[in-house]
Amino acid sequence: MERRNAMTIQWTSWSGSLFQIEADARKRLDLTFDDVEVVADDDIDSIQRATSRKRWSTENGWVEIAPVASDAESIIRFAETLRGTEGLILCHCGGG
Repeated sequence: MERRNAMTIQWTSWSGSLFQIEADARKRLDLTFDDVEVVADDDIDSIQRATSRKRWSTENGWVEIAPVASDAESIIRFAETLRGTEGLILCHCGGG
């Protein structure tokens, strides 16, 4: 198989594991943010999970980056560029 635009995408997960994937991609969108939980003020379980996660992050030197509105806008703009495109679309999350 001829690779027109083969690229290797590499990232490190929150646990420190290194992952790689090779893809033949003509277009790509790379965003970098973490899955963050929105805390519900009236949900004690939600508050506890957020507190535990923050403590773990602090102890391990991890800084969580929450997605912002411009990330959603980028996804929408990218999806519009794919309108009418044939073939496969690879959507990938570094978190697993």
